[in-house]
Amino acid sequence: MTTTVKSAVAPEFYLSEFAGMLAEVRWEAGLTVRALGRAIRHHHSRVVCAEQGKTQPTWQLTVEFLRRCGVSGDKLLVWSTLWDITRQAERRRKGQVRGSLQPDAEFWSEIQEQWQRAKAQLSWPDSLVTKLRMVSTKRELGLALLELGSRAGYTSVRQIADRGGVPKTTVHDWVIARRLPDAERLAALVKDLGATRDEWEEFAAALRRLSGQRCDAVHEPSARPCMLSEYHRGSHRTLRGDEWLDDGTLDGRRLHQASVRLGVHS
Repeated sequence: MTTTVKSAVAPEFYLSEFAGMLAEVRWEAGLTVRALGRAIRHHHSRVVCAEQGKTQPTWQLTVEFLRRCGVSGDKLLVWSTLWDITRQAERRRKGQVRGSLQPDAEFWSEIQEQWQRAKAQLSWPDSLVTKLRMVSTKRELGLALLELGSRAGYTSVRQIADRGGVPKTTVHDWVIARRLPDAERLAALVKDLGATRDEWEEFAAALRRLSGQRCDAVHEPSARPCMLSEYHRGSHRTLRGDEWLDDGTLDGRRLHQASVRLGVHS
């Protein structure tokens, strides 16, 4: 007797869903079918076929499609997983998998779980976005720029500078925290390095935070001022490394050190 899994969706779902998601990405990027086709040097009919779900596009076409629409980084890896799941589903649906010992019901149940997990990951912030949201020093901004360059295959300051058409000495000064980047130059460079829309927006936000005036908070136990910019995120920090929040709370390590300096023992 054949068993079925009630939660499993129709085998045709994955190709149709994948195609619809591609169309949504293009729409969000503000591109027409013809404009996208010209940008990736493919006839627009191939873009139409990819979005209608008649056949699964090759991964090469898919990645060119996605990159032109601003998808990169961690999100591109998730799309790779979704493409592979779609390919497995189509091969199974068409009977192109031979010699498989896995029952259909079990296969489709696993495929559905993998698909739902991967789709959920598309809503997760990129790891670089998370780091950028915590940037509070010029050095941290420089490290984020190096990470973006490394992800794009540019492992040296010279390669990053050449890719964006920025003098090497300028990028070097940014990376070692000698000076803050110019907003327009930084925006152009991170886009050239393949930053997603969320990433370049967070680079811009981090630069705005660092360009503000110095924070006026004072660490009461030591009477030292916060070394960070006016609009920094997270805890305050002195040059000596003391950290505290607006309510005066220190982290465990610093709280213990402060207690020792003040002669307070638990």
